[in-house]
Amino acid sequence: MSAKIIEIIEADKKPLRVPMDRAKVLGKVKRFAPQAMLDKMIAGLTGLDKAKQ
Repeated sequence: MSAKIIEIIEADKKPLRVPMDRAKVLGKVKRFAPQAMLDKMIAGLTGLDKAKQ
């Protein structure tokens, strides 16, 4: 996921809209999951949990 975001940011011709399936899922999960669980999941997706270690 984070690799795809970086690829889009660094692209010469940026697309107007890029579908992100995980973003849709996160939106639905956000309604029911506690904040601590979301923080952990997002850190895992972006690789931030490895940076802390």
